[in-house]
Amino acid sequence: QISSFSDSSWITKDAYDDVLGKVMGCGHAITDVTTLALGDQCVGRALFLEHSFYNHSCAPNAFISCHIGDERQEQYENGNGGDTLMQKSTIITKDDSENEGGMHRDEQNKCALFACVQCIDTIEKDKPVVLSYIPTSGIDRKERQDTLLNGYHFTCQCVACSGVETNPLATKWEKTLKLPEGNNVNITRQMQYSCNESLINIQQLDEKLSSDGDENNNERDELIAGCIMMIRMSMNGIKNQDISPHHEVSIEAHRLLAAALSLSGNTAEALREHQHFFDAIAPVSPLIDPVVIAAQRVEFARDLGRNGDTKEQKQQLEKAKELSEICLGSSHSFVRQIKERITDLEVECKAKKRRLNNK
Repeated sequence: QISSFSDSSWITKDAYDDVLGKVMGCGHAITDVTTLALGDQCVGRALFLEHSFYNHSCAPNAFISCHIGDERQEQYENGNGGDTLMQKSTIITKDDSENEGGMHRDEQNKCALFACVQCIDTIEKDKPVVLSYIPTSGIDRKERQDTLLNGYHFTCQCVACSGVETNPLATKWEKTLKLPEGNNVNITRQMQYSCNESLINIQQLDEKLSSDGDENNNERDELIAGCIMMIRMSMNGIKNQDISPHHEVSIEAHRLLAAALSLSGNTAEALREHQHFFDAIAPVSPLIDPVVIAAQRVEFARDLGRNGDTKEQKQQLEKAKELSEICLGSSHSFVRQIKERITDLEVECKAKKRRLNNK
């Protein structure tokens, strides 16, 4: 029993360890899959009572996303959330009327952070809803099991991990993704994280230059050239180490190179790297975070637009919308941005057609 809001007598080492264990063991990752590099997308964890009961699978049939703010909460509570299971965390304040124990829930029941689970596959009756506790975008079985053992203290026995000897699909994934014996890709990953950070900085610099009306910047060009050189070096290293072209670091190399080439203005080569990315994920797509795929399709569409291919641009945006809508729901901000871009593109195409007809 806590006597007041400010009572901290319960904070002992045992209590701290108990709470930390629950957060680490039952909490869900808050990820940023649209801007951060593969393997480096977790920005924190959140604990939701109902969602803490889902078991893990490296080949999940559902997707969980955490959100800050109450905009989507209202839409889900009004019945517009689709096939969704939602759990919310309520803001606790002490400035308004208080209940027993010195704490209260505010009158609006505002949502500080909430999560929703979207079913991304048909789930048969009496079959469990399973989520991936970790981003599994193209890492092999040993890496997945080590990550889960270190972070969640269990050895994964899901269909992708335990059926290697009997399940043809799991056997295929293991053969496709397995790293060579004794290989360590951490150095390559760190290089990729660094490149991703540099590319984000360049994009921010572009926004500043655009607002200042200055399109010429030698520092920017040098940064891009340095990133492209580093990425190509990492690709050579990946090939020399016989790392699978479908492994996370191989996939990420294509994503980064496409982004760097796009920033450099080399749209034709960027488009080729986008296609290499999609070719690389095809054999292991059930093990790839679907929002990662959707985000890459948006980038692909942007470069197609720069190349003047509006028909294929719209097709890629439609694919991105469909995939992200399944995972995140139709009211998620990322999905809404894609829908807005599709609408804008349709308006642009109609205006262009009218101009041609008027000639």
